[in-house]
Formats: sequence, C-alpha cells, structure tokens
Amino acid sequence: MSDTSSPPRSPPATPRPRSPPPLTRQPATLSRAQELEPRLVRNVARVGGKVYITVNTPEGTDKVPLEDFIDGDEFTDELVCNMVNDWNSTAELHPDTKRCCLFCRRRARKSYTLCGVHWDTYFDAIYC
Repeated sequence: MSDTSSPPRSPPATPRPRSPPPLTRQPATLSRAQELEPRLVRNVARVGGKVYITVNTPEGTDKVPLEDFIDGDEFTDELVCNMVNDWNSTAELHPDTKRCCLFCRRRARKSYTLCGVHWDTYFDAIYC
C-alpha cells in the first residue's frame, strides 16, 4: 500500500539581515510636541541628566525632553505642567532631600527643582 500523503513541509527559510536598520529619530519640535500625548508616569527617564517625558505617538511610545514642552514661559501641555508642579511641591515639602535639576545632572537648589545654571533660563516656566 502506497502512502500518498507526505509529511507537512515547512516554508523555505528566508535569509535574515545581520543587523537591524538604524533607527531614524527626528528631534521633537514645538509643533510636534503639541501633537504628542504625554503619559502620566511617576518615574521618568533621564538621559544625560535631562528629564524625558514618555509620550504616546502614532508609532508607539517615545521619550521627549522636558524642554520641548516649554514655550517661552509656559508649558504647552497641561499634564506635563501638573507633573512639574507635583515635583515642585514635593521639593518644598522635603527641602533637605538631595535631588537633581530637571534639566541636567547638577544638584538642585534647596527646596527647588532647578540648579544655579538653569535658574535664570527656566525659573519663570517652572515656578510662575
């Protein structure tokens, strides 16, 4: 008796590239920051000392520096503004805690979230 059925065959193997293609990231601009939807997370990422906000994009999630949400002396997003206000109130409640500046790795001033270098640049946006 001849067996006409043969075992199932797996599809032919396709060659895989040795390394993935490099990621092409565009720096976030103010117009792009207005399109982004920030996610509320208590622990935020720091890259090079700067605070990066996790945002939802059409492609998934991405991290955008805090500076991209500041336009002059105002925040462009209410959620980011509330996050910074929460950090500021925590700094006021616990003034002796060692903390870093929001924009670099330097020590923040006592009961503040800014260092001396970024004090003049971002004080109005962060505290007013």
